[in-house]
Amino acid sequence: MNYDIFMKKLLLVISGMCIATFAQAQMINGSFEDWDTSAGYISPVGWDNLNAMTHSTSTITCNRISPGNTGVYSLALNTQNVAGMGVVPGFAVLGKLDSATHLPKTGVPCATRPEVFGGYWQYMPYTTDDQGYIAVVISKWNTALNKRDTIGYGYHEPVGMVHHWSLFQVGINYTSSATPDSAMVILSASGPNPIAYSFLWVDDVWLGDSVIQTGITTLNSQTAKVTLYPNPAKESVSAAYFAQSATELKIEITDITGRTATSQTNKIAKGNNNLTISTAGLPKGLYCVKFTDGITITTQKLLIE
Repeated sequence: MNYDIFMKKLLLVISGMCIATFAQAQMINGSFEDWDTSAGYISPVGWDNLNAMTHSTSTITCNRISPGNTGVYSLALNTQNVAGMGVVPGFAVLGKLDSATHLPKTGVPCATRPEVFGGYWQYMPYTTDDQGYIAVVISKWNTALNKRDTIGYGYHEPVGMVHHWSLFQVGINYTSSATPDSAMVILSASGPNPIAYSFLWVDDVWLGDSVIQTGITTLNSQTAKVTLYPNPAKESVSAAYFAQSATELKIEITDITGRTATSQTNKIAKGNNNLTISTAGLPKGLYCVKFTDGITITTQKLLIE
């Protein structure tokens, strides 16, 4: 399958959005703590994805990483090169995909008029030519015309990069005063022309009003600052890290599937710190470097060549 064409068809489906009947319950597994492995591959409960198609090549584009914004897990969407298939976007849909076309087919029940889809994310396109997106479609079955009408719609393309868990909210605009019966949410790490290694991580999502949902922990406002150099790197990389206080800093390098490649812990002082991180033996590719100092969690992209 040509996934450039697939993504363009997907965006056309979203913009036209004639969704079929629905199933499940509104916003199930919004914390992404529930995962199913019974089919021989991993999948977040309630969120369909392309793992059923790609797992035979030992590649998955929808994975879980730990820790999440809260809880143990979060959703990790990673666009990847898949043998025999080309570049496959990382995306997930709240609902179901058509098994033949892999395009969105069904949403989930929704009997209210949510004003916003919100949650927490980390995001990074591999290049500025590949912008992912979040789309929300609120719909109602038209019994007179025997078709589904879109009555509310929200769409957002994140700009630049987000390297730590940050709140997002996508507003939903309505074109009708009708009460809906279905909602669909699509999360994608890539746009119409997907590029391998773009990623979108998401956690603690909800559909509701414009007030930030309570009970969700945000990052401390004292955000650490870190710079990696050289980047791309080979045998090692240096990190210039500014800390709010003297503490221990855990540095963890993970690959695009979320697996830990290497980790180390350093004692750091308040203020500027210069650290060396060994990358010897790591295969070429894109990695994430996560810095945890007890106050903040900060991530940076690192390319090994």
